[in-house]
Amino acid sequence: RKTPSASLVKRLGDLGVTITGSTSSAALLGTLNHSGPALAFDLFVLSAIAAVLLAFGALVFAVASASRRRAVEFAALAAVGIPRGVLRRSLLGEYWAIVGTGVALGLVSGLVTIRLALDTLPEFVPGRVGPALTVWIPWAPVLLASGLALGLLLLGTTLATTLVMRRITPECLRVAA
Repeated sequence: RKTPSASLVKRLGDLGVTITGSTSSAALLGTLNHSGPALAFDLFVLSAIAAVLLAFGALVFAVASASRRRAVEFAALAAVGIPRGVLRRSLLGEYWAIVGTGVALGLVSGLVTIRLALDTLPEFVPGRVGPALTVWIPWAPVLLASGLALGLLLLGTTLATTLVMRRITPECLRVAA
C-alpha cells in the first residue's frame, strides 16, 4: 500500500483538508463483500438457482404423471394414420410453449421487481449530499441466466417428449380399453 506523497498532503492541508487516515480500495471491498447486502445478493442467486431446479422438477413430474394418458391419446392418433413425427412435433411445441411462456413471464416480473427495488435503495444517509445514484440492470448476467434456465427446461421437455413417444405402442390402446 502506497502512502500519499508529502507534497499532496501539504497541498491538501493548505486547502483546509484534514487527513485523518487512509483506506485502500481492496480493504473497503473486503469489508463490503462481508456485509449484509452482499450476503443478500448471494442468497438471491442461490434462491434463483433453487427456483430453476424446482421448475425443472415440477416440469418432469407433470410430464411423468401425464405420460401414460398422453401415450394412450397419441397411440389412438397414430392408429388413425397421423405420423409419429407430427405427434412428436406437436408435443414438443406444446411443452416448449409452456416453458417459454413461464420463462418470459418470470423474466418480465423479475425485471419489473428489479426496477422497482433499485429505485428505492437508500444509498446515502439522510441529509448527506452526494452524487446521484445510478442504477442499472446488468443485462449480460440477466440474459445469460435466463438463457441457461430456458435451455435447461427445453432440454427437460425434449427428453420428456422422447420418453412419452417411446411409450406409444398399440398395446396402449388395449390397456386403455
